Amino acid sequence: MNLYLVRHAMAQNTPVSINDFKRKLTLDGVKQAELLKDYLMGVDFNEIDIYISRSFRTKHTAKIALPNFTKKSWILNENLYLATHQYLLKFINQLNTSRDIFVLGHNDGISSLASYLTGQYIALNTASCVLINFKCENSIEISGATGNLISFFNPVLK
Repeated sequence: MNLYLVRHAMAQNTPVSINDFKRKLTLDGVKQAELLKDYLMGVDFNEIDIYISRSFRTKHTAKIALPNFTKKSWILNENLYLATHQYLLKFINQLNTSRDIFVLGHNDGISSLASYLTGQYIALNTASCVLINFKCENSIEISGATGNLISFFNPVLK
């Protein structure tokens, strides 16, 4: 079983008076999301469940990086917003699925989860994606240090 963990693209810094949940992507963030789209081009998403935080920046990243998938194919989850790695793991385990999983969320939780699952330090920059493979058949079996890092994409802007 495969798990894709993705951090949203670069978002605007906003004053404290503006809700963090509504932060928009920067121009560089849009470029990062386009590079992520290019990276994901070869992935067959027919057997992958896509879970996305409800924040504006994660939805905008998905809209650019996953253009062949309408919002109807996404499963938006408000609890993925700034979730800890402990929550993310519990969420993945509770899916109790044999399908591959794609989670687009936020740091620090996304990077911490990648590190916990692989047993190695992983820091995802904005619009980065890791693919982790598990030798199990159901997401309920995913646990710490049981995953093998298959690929790590980190968009580099020119």
